[in-house]
Amino acid sequence: MLATKSKHQKTSRFDASFKFKLFAAVAMFRKDQNSPPSPPFPATKLKRWTDEDNNPCKIEANASYQCLHDNNFDRKKCEGAFINYRNCQKFWNNIKKERRKQGISPAMPSEKERAEILRSMQTDSAST
Repeated sequence: MLATKSKHQKTSRFDASFKFKLFAAVAMFRKDQNSPPSPPFPATKLKRWTDEDNNPCKIEANASYQCLHDNNFDRKKCEGAFINYRNCQKFWNNIKKERRKQGISPAMPSEKERAEILRSMQTDSAST
């Protein structure tokens, strides 16, 4: 005899046994993998923004995020941090464009090269 549900009982798409089997399969799959869980976005984008070699403005970006966090996400209070980050991005993007025009690869200078560029700019501004 088939059990019928009253009209007041909620019906789900999956019965309980299917849900249990699904969760068991997912748990077994996770145990088989020895790697940590994947980030919410592709690793290439993660590397792009968190790696010092790929993001020369990481310090400025973190400062703007921290400012937002400290000021309850009031963007008006963090305008200085945003301007600083934008200026950093513009500066390094111009450096990348010039290096591409000159045929230098990679377009983004390494961390050591960036330090040298900044030092040379500081000495140039100090001498004028």
